[in-house]
Amino acid sequence: MSTYNDLWLGALRLFGLQGYVGVPVKMFGAKGDGVTDDTTAIQSAINSLANTGGTIYFGTGTYIISGTLNITTAGIRLVGTGRPTTFIKTTSTTLSAISVSASYVEIDSMGVLGPGSVTTSGAAIALVSAQGCKLTNLYIAEMYQGILLNGSTNCLVQFCKIVDIYGTFLIEITGVLGGGCYIINNQFDPQFYGATYSMSSGFGAWTTSHTYSTGAVVSNGGGWFVCSAGGMSASTGSGPPITKFNTPITDGAATWYYVGLTTLAIMNVQANVNYIAFNDCSGPAGAGILVSNSDSNMIVSNTIGQTLGIGIQLGASATNTFVLGNQVSSSFGPNAGNIEDASGSATGSRIIGNYCSGAGQYGIICQSSHFTINDNVVTGAGQINNTSGILVTANVTKFNIVGNNVVPSAGMTGSITVATGTSDYYNIMCNLVEGTAVVDNGSGAHKTLSGNN
Repeated sequence: MSTYNDLWLGALRLFGLQGYVGVPVKMFGAKGDGVTDDTTAIQSAINSLANTGGTIYFGTGTYIISGTLNITTAGIRLVGTGRPTTFIKTTSTTLSAISVSASYVEIDSMGVLGPGSVTTSGAAIALVSAQGCKLTNLYIAEMYQGILLNGSTNCLVQFCKIVDIYGTFLIEITGVLGGGCYIINNQFDPQFYGATYSMSSGFGAWTTSHTYSTGAVVSNGGGWFVCSAGGMSASTGSGPPITKFNTPITDGAATWYYVGLTTLAIMNVQANVNYIAFNDCSGPAGAGILVSNSDSNMIVSNTIGQTLGIGIQLGASATNTFVLGNQVSSSFGPNAGNIEDASGSATGSRIIGNYCSGAGQYGIICQSSHFTINDNVVTGAGQINNTSGILVTANVTKFNIVGNNVVPSAGMTGSITVATGTSDYYNIMCNLVEGTAVVDNGSGAHKTLSGNN
């Protein structure tokens, strides 16, 4: 580093201004020209603030890195000129781009990009045992994972856009010591490339010598593929492979585009007491928002649509989850639902005031005790497999289904159904079912069914 740079940094530290005046990363030799490997220069800039924290300013440009940028000092800020103009782009297909293991770190106004080819591990930004960090105004694409909050608490993710993820989540909150995070006002959107899927286009596993329609979706080799040009698939071979996004794949007379793993969840929550609100989570994924192994999460006013599985899924031990005021639409696939209690261990959860429309199978399903389904609208359920708008599986006790509006559709076999079994201690009351049947096959004696019209 030059004498001038030494004097500049010394002056900032002397007057305590390093947290307010950005240290330009180019002072440490970074080029941002989209060609030069800037890993060492950027890490040197980060290390220069090891004792004080402070701001590192990235001017307009694309900063190439080949390794992980590690932030281990509290209070460091990485700030760009905006997510359309400042990019950190990794050349690695396996490493995380930025790793944070310190508190009160902020990353703002830039893009984090993958290498432009299929990646097999690593996140754009991984926060590990961090506290009070802020990730804002970011654009993330072509990484294996998007944002990982592992064992991290009280962190904020806001105004970020994540697309084209090769792995199993766009954003994940995990770790027994993690939680209390705020994920608000983001756009997490896997993309349908090639064509737009519809319920009538076809859905299933890829096979040889089969005629596919434009817009059909198939699973193959662990991935989802959309048919952009209909025709008969090849008579031999193993089908379309996982490849770079937005790249046509020829298969006999058919053409496919890869859109993501079958195991992809747009958001995966496995930590307690997080507030997840006002996010757009739409696109080809096995689940929109997946909650499991956690307690007291709030899923509020999100938009979830065009998933290839479940819109909002409460998995194993997703206890006391509050699902409020979400719009969940177009849950494609023969077994897809808008809101699903998947494992029967979401005890104490509340599904209130959501709008559910256009599901391949059910609108809302309940399998857990002490469960509340109130004031929801369910329409367009059962478009592939006939079912009820709201379904309670066998042998569930202690639940309320009150004040919902279940709109009849051609694929629905009933508005609200309690499956045959020993279900007991429940109320199904004051639901607007518009003349469709409320089917109660629970054998328990402690229940009230009234005012359902």
